[in-house]
Amino acid sequence: MKRKTREQRIVEKYVENLGENCPYCGSDKIASGRPEPESPALIFRLSRCTECKKEWDKTFTLTSIKLLSPLPEIPNSIKFIKSLKRKR
Repeated sequence: MKRKTREQRIVEKYVENLGENCPYCGSDKIASGRPEPESPALIFRLSRCTECKKEWDKTFTLTSIKLLSPLPEIPNSIKFIKSLKRKR
């Protein structure tokens, strides 16, 4: 099994901590910029530690959604899908 690099271990720890601390110094003093869409399902967000002044990009990927409202009846769903196709 291949050994993980230092960078891979730091990134994994950052994700485990839900991005709450600077991956360089561990501070919780983080300033984040506006989200920058790369594509409809991929967003980057520049973050900066106000203590050590280091920067990094957070990457957000849309992988799924959870529908919270009931789905409409089948005939309405078909109409809705057709209306979306017409808008393209």
